[in-house]
Amino acid sequence: MARYFEPNEQQTKLWQEWLATRPPNIRRVAEQFDPWTLYQLKSTGHRVTIHSFSGENDVGPVTITVSVTGQFNIVGFERNVFGIKPEDLVECDLPNDDEFVGAAIQGELTNDQIGDLCLMIRPDLWERGEDGQAHRKIN
Repeated sequence: MARYFEPNEQQTKLWQEWLATRPPNIRRVAEQFDPWTLYQLKSTGHRVTIHSFSGENDVGPVTITVSVTGQFNIVGFERNVFGIKPEDLVECDLPNDDEFVGAAIQGELTNDQIGDLCLMIRPDLWERGEDGQAHRKIN
């Protein structure tokens, strides 16, 4: 098990108090996935941290929103991914000291940056218009 930080007494107490107020289905899942442990998405291999838990009613299935960051992975951009099934997560180790990690794009993207990414990634779908902005090609 790899904790990316050790909770202090206050954080542990607040976590326990929060758990006690959750519906039974969310509590059962959240008790398995604390917010200071690093997990790996089996489906993608990304190391992730817990962002939130979701469930539609007190007995239905629970999904997890995870954070995929450059702190533990090498990624194009950092993001939160929702709808993750608990069985897709497994505890994992921190990156090795010699492992490359980081995010190519950090922070909020401007509309121009998003357009440039669209042009770079999918030139078959996007083109630069006379106004210099990225526009989706019309077929």
